Amino acid sequence: MSMSKNAKKRKLAEDIWKLRNENNKKQKHKALNNNCDDSLRNHNSSNDTTKNNCNVPRSSGTKSQKSIEKDNKFLNKLKNAPTIVIDMDYDDKMTESEQKSLSQQIMYCYGSNKRAKKPFKIFLSKLNGNTEKCLNKISGFPNNWLGCDVDHECKGYEELFDHEKLVYLSADSPHVLETIDDHKIYILGGIVDRNRYKNITYEKALKQNIQTARFPLQKYCTINSGTHILTVNHCYDILLSRYNSDNWINTFKSGIPSRKDLTIKSEFIDDGINGNDSCNGNNKKAAENIANAMKKKKSKRNKKSSAALPKVLLNNSKLAVVVGGSNGIGYGFASSLLNNDITSHSTENSDNIRLSYSILLVGRNEKRLNDAKLKLQSENRNNQDSQIFTFKCDCTKKAECYILRDYIRTTFGKKRGTISLLVNSAGTFLWDKDVPNGEDPKLYLENLNFNTKKYVLESLIPLMLPEKYKPLIDFQKEGTSPSMPTTTTMVKTTTTTFDHPHIILIGSQAGQPNFKEDMEKKEGKGAADGEMGYIHAMANLRSWALIMKNRMAQKGVVLNLLEPGLIDTNLSRTNFSHFGIDWKTIIKPLEYAKEEMRKMI
Repeated sequence: MSMSKNAKKRKLAEDIWKLRNENNKKQKHKALNNNCDDSLRNHNSSNDTTKNNCNVPRSSGTKSQKSIEKDNKFLNKLKNAPTIVIDMDYDDKMTESEQKSLSQQIMYCYGSNKRAKKPFKIFLSKLNGNTEKCLNKISGFPNNWLGCDVDHECKGYEELFDHEKLVYLSADSPHVLETIDDHKIYILGGIVDRNRYKNITYEKALKQNIQTARFPLQKYCTINSGTHILTVNHCYDILLSRYNSDNWINTFKSGIPSRKDLTIKSEFIDDGINGNDSCNGNNKKAAENIANAMKKKKSKRNKKSSAALPKVLLNNSKLAVVVGGSNGIGYGFASSLLNNDITSHSTENSDNIRLSYSILLVGRNEKRLNDAKLKLQSENRNNQDSQIFTFKCDCTKKAECYILRDYIRTTFGKKRGTISLLVNSAGTFLWDKDVPNGEDPKLYLENLNFNTKKYVLESLIPLMLPEKYKPLIDFQKEGTSPSMPTTTTMVKTTTTTFDHPHIILIGSQAGQPNFKEDMEKKEGKGAADGEMGYIHAMANLRSWALIMKNRMAQKGVVLNLLEPGLIDTNLSRTNFSHFGIDWKTIIKPLEYAKEEMRKMI
């Protein structure tokens, strides 16, 4: 059964999320090992204790001394803290998406609690069902969530806590909560129901003969958009803010989401700014806390902006991404780019400016990528401006292409125009008989040769668009495209140079419309029957590339589809060795790349 469009999007998002988590864990583990190695190197001669400690391998789950101290400090804050119970006994009344949403809200509650100066103890009562499964997927839950206890036995708060201390918070309660009592235990209903169930938490509290209360929201404020019903994490944030600031007005300002368009009632505006007689000193402290929080936010933004700077500065070179660059035609293009064979003709004067490229080689085999990098470095020792990088990525998997984009954004920058040139030669040739058993040759080879181009382009195009782009071409109905017949006509109105971002897709002459007929004229009927899967894949690539050529041109990006015949690569020699070809007469990948680059210029 085929998946719907939305189901595919959700599946892609899940796959990307998993890969990012795996990468983050690997990077943390690598950083810990590097720190340990550095420590050993620095203290090797003078500190035997450090040396011995560093010789012990450090697992990714091991906490640093600084983290342990931070945790202990947080636990000390919790010693006399009140308890907030989140009633999780509504799992059967929620849909799967609502259960996922609730688990996210619980995670936000825990995050707010960890950041608070005066935190609460959290207790998840009667956690069960799919909501529990969703929470178990969140990193660290439940064992590493400090100050958060879970009622796995489903006894419920009514059995575990003093009945007289319980206060169930519900928007339907007639009683107003004025202060946070340290001796009370406040209960929040853990349910996401899009307001389907009216009075559900209030009626439950009445049946259990538990005190109820609601926030004095209507007393101090007016909500101009939406309802007075708040999510679990917003209710928790309001309790937390009130417990820390002792002022309802500032609490609501910080705790109510902006989409609800909150306004403070006129008679309380002065109280929110200056404080009233009863809590003037507390409100001044609250105002100071808010000012300090704003300063911290600004400093965090500054840290984020500095962290957003690229790790690698390319100096005088531009970034070229070569997918499938470890061998064959892709390697030929990488070598050609490093040879400084490209010049850009300036329209303002007659000078030719020689372009310099740094190369990011992308492929599935890490060893081949590293070998290709070493070979390119040895061949281009005199090129001081260019650098060579590698990234392992299986481009037949869409999620991995987005991880490639993450790497480029963190390493080279996330702005438009980060990538100047994309060469995609990913793919392979197979005879239909050589396709793995049980696989459809057309689908199998389409995934290897077409999807690899499509997925990479979809993920990387945001980094290729110029800052202020102009369309390269206009479209007319008369005439035909000289290089690609039987398609929408493209009439050039501006001169394209290598100052424009370029995409080079490597296809094959097998994708051309009359390839099969031409083969049968030369070699006899049925000459192409053994490669119908490859012909199908390349024909689909050609059709898609023609559409994308027009779309990219409208955004100021030049797209070229190259459809070479036989090139002298290892793959070609393996698959066509039985034809008795004189390989001395066949063009080499580097020669082909240079020739095609000259044509484009």
